[in-house]
Amino acid sequence: MASNIKEVFFKLEELYYDDSKLETYCEEINEIEYKLDLYEKEVSDANFSILNKGLQASYVEQTRGNLITCDEYETISDYLARVSNGLKRLKTDDIQLTSIKKETLQKLNSMVFDFFDDINKAYDTNNKELFIVSIKKYTAIKNLYKEARNEHFANEATNNDIMPSKLSTGYMDILNYYRRATDHIYNIIEHFAKI
Repeated sequence: MASNIKEVFFKLEELYYDDSKLETYCEEINEIEYKLDLYEKEVSDANFSILNKGLQASYVEQTRGNLITCDEYETISDYLARVSNGLKRLKTDDIQLTSIKKETLQKLNSMVFDFFDDINKAYDTNNKELFIVSIKKYTAIKNLYKEARNEHFANEATNNDIMPSKLSTGYMDILNYYRRATDHIYNIIEHFAKI
């Protein structure tokens, strides 16, 4: 699941530099998201079956961790698919992001990817220290999100040019999708920090 999610991040990264493949990539990202839905169901079914076998407590906790992580990965992919669909809607409506907004989204994509990559490594290796160290990345993403949101609303309030409503809401939607994906990555930290 993680390699599929990373592929989505890479495709989004490319789109911020060149949106000529937007239609194709959006379709591919939606296909990946659909695959991840199926993987999540298969992993959940298998792990729930394992939970009903009367396992030792440590295995039960490990299995629950697998279920939580799988569910969060699938939800992260949902939000990344929404990012690509949001970008496609803007292009379909012939609305261009300013270079500053595009740079902000590109930076968010990169930061969320780095955060996801760390958490995936921590999960793979059961490295609780890496989970805890990664909280700094979560905080940095939240701060960038707040700055971008505040700047967006300040520009809307003071700009003499009227910003198209589809640009205003479309951009904020994409910012929010990244924020929500980040929150779901953080949920994995919360689970593994407890055990």
